[in-house]
Amino acid sequence: MVRILLVGPHRSRQGGVANHIRALLTSQLREQYDLDYFRVGSSKQGGVLNVIITSLFTPIRYLLKVCFQRPAVVHLNPSFDYKSLMREFSLVLISRMFRLPIVTQLHGGDLERVKQHGTIPIYLRCLLKWSSRLIVLTKIQREPLLEYVDVHKIAVIPNMIDVTQFDRTRSERQDEFHLLFLSRMEAEKGILDIYEAIPLILEKYPNLRISFAGEGKDMGKLKLLCSKKPFCDAVNFRGYIRDDEKIDFLMSGDIFILPSHHKEGMPYSILEAMAAGLPIITTSCGAIPEIIDDGENGFLIPPGRPDLIADRVERLLSNLHLRSRISVNNKAKAKSQFDSRSVTRKFSEVYEHVRK
Repeated sequence: MVRILLVGPHRSRQGGVANHIRALLTSQLREQYDLDYFRVGSSKQGGVLNVIITSLFTPIRYLLKVCFQRPAVVHLNPSFDYKSLMREFSLVLISRMFRLPIVTQLHGGDLERVKQHGTIPIYLRCLLKWSSRLIVLTKIQREPLLEYVDVHKIAVIPNMIDVTQFDRTRSERQDEFHLLFLSRMEAEKGILDIYEAIPLILEKYPNLRISFAGEGKDMGKLKLLCSKKPFCDAVNFRGYIRDDEKIDFLMSGDIFILPSHHKEGMPYSILEAMAAGLPIITTSCGAIPEIIDDGENGFLIPPGRPDLIADRVERLLSNLHLRSRISVNNKAKAKSQFDSRSVTRKFSEVYEHVRK
C-alpha cells in the first residue's frame, strides 16, 4: 500500500491538531493507504530544557524516518505560530532533499500572528512555496494566503468527525436543563462570559446545570470565582475528557456554548456538538460563521456579551420547537458536511494529485 507519513503532535495531547491526527489515523483512509505517524513535540508540557532537547532531535529523528521508510507523501500539520512553523520548515527542507511530495495543512487560522512588518517571514514564504499542496479548513482561512500562493494550490477541507458515534436519541427536557462548554479553560474561550451569564439565566431557570469540560490556565480562576457565588452547586467541572466520555457528555446536554474571543478555525467541539444535535451559542470570531448559520444552527453573538448569552439561552429553553428544529438541522449538517466518510475522499484526492 502507498505510505502516507502524517506529522503532528503527540496523539495524547489536547487540542484541535492532536484531535485531527487521531481522526486521520482512525479514518477510512486506513483502507486505502498505509498511514504512518511521526510525532513532533512532547507528550506533555515540559520545561525549557525539554523543549530545547525535543527541538534539536526532531529533525534528526525525521531524517532517519524518511531515509529508511521513504513515504510516498508527507502530510504536515503546523499551527499558525512561530515555533510550529519553524519546526515544520526544517522538516520541509529534509523532505525536499528526498524529493518527497509535501502536503501542508495549516491549522489555527490567523496569519496575522506570524507577520513581521506587515508581511510573512521568509521561512513561511518558503514553506508555502515548497509545499506541493496546501490545505486549510475554511474559505475564510484561504483568503489571506492568496496573496502568496495561487488559489489552485489550496484545498479547502474541513475537520471531520464520525457522526455514527452520535446515533443516539436525546430526550428533550422541560424542567432541568443542562448547558455545556467543551474547550480549553481559558478566558479567550469565553469562560468568564459564561460565568457572568449564569446568574442571569438562573433567575428564570433555577434548576439549570452548567458543565465545563476541558483544562487550561484559567480553570483555577473560574473555580475560585464560582465557589464564592450562591450558584456554585449548579456548576460542574469535568476536566479533560475524550472518546466515549466526551460523547456521553455531549449527549447529556441541551445547549452547547462556546463564546470564544479567539480567532477560531473550525473547533472540533462545535462539530461534535452539531452531530449530537445540540443548538449552539457561539461568536462570529474567525471562521465560525462559515460553520454556524445564525438562527439555523444556533446563534452567533459578539464576544464579551454575557447578556446576549443569557438571552439566547432563554430563547432556546423557552421554545421546544426551536430547539428541535435546530437539532435536526445540526445533525443533518454534521452528516452532510463533516462526516469522515465524505471528508476522507477529499484527502485522498489531494494525496493522489501530489503523487502524479
